[in-house]
Amino acid sequence: AGAKIVAGCHAHCVQGGEAYKNGYIVYGLGNFFLPNGVFANGSLKAPALAAMQLVLDYDIAKNTATCHWFKYGFNNNQHTIDFVASNPFIACNILKKYSPYQSMSENEYLSFFKKNRRKKILIPVFKSYHNSTWLSIQTNTLKTRATIARFMAKLNIIKWGS
Repeated sequence: AGAKIVAGCHAHCVQGGEAYKNGYIVYGLGNFFLPNGVFANGSLKAPALAAMQLVLDYDIAKNTATCHWFKYGFNNNQHTIDFVASNPFIACNILKKYSPYQSMSENEYLSFFKKNRRKKILIPVFKSYHNSTWLSIQTNTLKTRATIARFMAKLNIIKWGS
């Protein structure tokens, strides 16, 4: 009997995946499912795009992976999880939908990332760690942005996390 690893993920955190060398990379599997209305005194609500759920089933002995997809729903304080499909990782069109960057070069991916990331203001893109001066400037920019955001949240100018 081969050993298996099964991991689950919330879809707004499903960031796609790709076969790489002799293995699989699935982005966002560390972001586990949190149901609506259960945590944060019932105020936790995920956006609709987070309804799709991924469970990755990896067989170590065979070096194969299967994507199992489920759709989460929350209506009238009722939680539902409906099965959508199971597909081999390599031939999974749902996974490909979350992975438009699979065949991009490094430069194409950087352009794609800059265009499609959620937050852009004062958030640098770390392309290289070789230039310590530029790395320091980018890191300090992030720290300054976080300090300003926390201050604005304390003053109720912005909502934290928005």
